[in-house]
Amino acid sequence: MDVILNDNNKMPSLGFGTWHLAGEKGIEVFKTAIKLGYRCFDTAEAYGNESELGIAINECIRDGLIKREDVFIATKINPHNPIGYNNTIKAFNNSLERLNLDYIDLYMIHWPNLVVDDSWKNLNAETWRAMEDLQKQGKIRSLGISNFMIHHIKTLLNTARILPAINQINFNPTWQQRELIKYCNEKNIQVVAWAPVVRIKDWNKKILNQVAEKYNKSVPQICLRYCLQNNVIPLSCSKNPDHMKENLSVTEFSINQEDMKILDTLNSHPWDHDSQPDCLYEIFRQRELLSQKKHVIKEAFYLFNFFKILQIIRKSENCVLFLLFGIIPLLKFKNINEQKTKCYFLGIIRIGTIRRKVQTTYTPQLPVY
Repeated sequence: MDVILNDNNKMPSLGFGTWHLAGEKGIEVFKTAIKLGYRCFDTAEAYGNESELGIAINECIRDGLIKREDVFIATKINPHNPIGYNNTIKAFNNSLERLNLDYIDLYMIHWPNLVVDDSWKNLNAETWRAMEDLQKQGKIRSLGISNFMIHHIKTLLNTARILPAINQINFNPTWQQRELIKYCNEKNIQVVAWAPVVRIKDWNKKILNQVAEKYNKSVPQICLRYCLQNNVIPLSCSKNPDHMKENLSVTEFSINQEDMKILDTLNSHPWDHDSQPDCLYEIFRQRELLSQKKHVIKEAFYLFNFFKILQIIRKSENCVLFLLFGIIPLLKFKNINEQKTKCYFLGIIRIGTIRRKVQTTYTPQLPVY
């Protein structure tokens, strides 16, 4: 069953989320999902698996399992990018190349606010203008936003020529975002849910289990069905083929209004700090500081600022060469592992070993939804 978007394009009422799925395993999971009947796939530049999804889709097309027009592919511009018009065009073309497709069904701004000042307003406007131009060129079918709150949408609509077709947000029985849902409905913006299944720590909630038992369904099935009956498109995700089948079957039953009202009472948790859109600039600024490293590849010691006595060349991350007068390989240090580095005289004669004690400091992983 499809949902008609405000641009008259069709989107399947149940999608498959791809976060945390990559590599050969990811390709196999995506192909299995296609074989089981999934026709809507949600990825993102930041997930690092666009290539794997593209491989799976193209192999299934090659094998005659599907046609390109049978599947709805959504992706998003990387929230770590300094977005804007030119960067959006570049990022989109890179995503299109990784997916190995002629067009993308849905392209979204992943997060609305990644800077501490009000410059995000202009950045979002310029990004959206680029997306509108790409849609005119036929490279994008539908335009969307992700994790936008009401004030973000209102600001975007001040300059947008085309209304977003989608707003992808966190929605499930324990986090319902009713005001945002109502606003999107009033604007005819379809809501899509990431993390539509409640967090595992909430699976033991008495109400959830009672409703699941009543309908002889699993907790994830109840959560997905809850989304559908709120006119929200859920993005389910599983590596287990049996669970994939179960999730697809949620279109085959319904929850009565009395039980829906009972599930409504589960609405409880506010945004976690690390996923609240207006706090994201702090999270991603720290991520960028951690990831941006400068590497010295060559340095030298000059006697009296004139005679080159010693030159140091970093041939790789694991090998450093000391050249006497910039010519003679006096010493070579080669990292064997984190704890051990071997030292060679004249580059070939082993003369010693550096041993070190390594201590690991935990840095929490920053999420990208």
